[in-house]
Amino acid sequence: MSKFCSYCGSALNERDNFCPNCGKEILATNTSSTSPPPATSLWKKIFTTKGRLNRWVYFKYSIGIALFLGILSIIIFVPIGVMSPKTNEKYQSLIVILGLLLALLFIIAIIAQFMLAVRRLHDLNLSGLWYLAYILLIGIGNITDNIGTKGNNSGLLMFSIICNLIVCISSLFLLFKRGTIGYNKYGADPLEGRS
Repeated sequence: MSKFCSYCGSALNERDNFCPNCGKEILATNTSSTSPPPATSLWKKIFTTKGRLNRWVYFKYSIGIALFLGILSIIIFVPIGVMSPKTNEKYQSLIVILGLLLALLFIIAIIAQFMLAVRRLHDLNLSGLWYLAYILLIGIGNITDNIGTKGNNSGLLMFSIICNLIVCISSLFLLFKRGTIGYNKYGADPLEGRS
């Protein structure tokens, strides 16, 4: 007889002490042996920093967010770009509203990506604070690139290249590094119990 996590609905092995999907501790009171509870919404799966996230799920959600925003941007702004300047003046308030809506969706996507990355770092047994360092490095790289380009300063440009190289290597590490095998301080291995 299978048992299921009452938090996320994932199937559990009889020997599991922690849910392999959400990382919650399995107690006799939070399992169901008849059928899984209703699936957790996608919103709840993405917008949390608790638990661990394996590299494949991280990749799928990240690509999904990028595709959603890319397609939405095309749907909103390609028709605007095709319009004549006189038509653009006529619909200027609509263009501003659509632009603000897209900006809001981009902010939500950045927050979602941040939360996914924190959980991915948890899978590597690292604190989510490392992602703040990553974001800071992106900002420093961009600022030094802008200053170095305007001032023709090769030292700042070299520093910017090094920052961006570290960001690229960090991104690849986050995407491809195998998570901690077994339980770590952030919860159970999300791959444990899967074949």
